[in-house]
Amino acid sequence: MKTRMEKRKRDRRQRGIKFLKLLVILALIIISGYGIMVVNETIAELEELETPNVFKMDLGDGTVVLFGKSYYIDLRILKRCD
Repeated sequence: MKTRMEKRKRDRRQRGIKFLKLLVILALIIISGYGIMVVNETIAELEELETPNVFKMDLGDGTVVLFGKSYYIDLRILKRCD
């Protein structure tokens, strides 16, 4: 039988691990986003493609531009329905 202290210690450790995983994922997303911005600028400078946007997201219009093609996204799906 586990004591309360052991259970709390285990729960605290699991929360810490989940938090670290979240931090790693967010860091990867930020680094990837910055890398894509650098690639977009380089393509625009070298004028290699007709449309220099590899990836661009506009949350105001709800569009995502991927390799020059526009896609519309519905942000209402991401909202929580209570």
